[in-house]
Amino acid sequence: MNHDEIVKDINERYPEIEEVILYPNLAEAYSGLAWGGPYPRALYDFDKIIKIYMKDGMDEMEAIEFFEYNPMRDAQYHGEKGPMFLNMY
Repeated sequence: MNHDEIVKDINERYPEIEEVILYPNLAEAYSGLAWGGPYPRALYDFDKIIKIYMKDGMDEMEAIEFFEYNPMRDAQYHGEKGPMFLNMY
């Protein structure tokens, strides 16, 4: 799904949701919505995020560091509305 398809899907399924913070450049890693707390939150697959960054030319360590400094910090900035990241073991 691309970013526009994700937005359309959320709007059609959950018209009552006013806002979900999405990362358009990480649409390939979008996994759905996480429910808990006062707001629904976008859920992203950590492994897929790292693969996206590696496709852009980063090695694995650079991709992880970039993730920790950028989307992870941004999500924390948004607090209860910020996206969540799933890391399967």
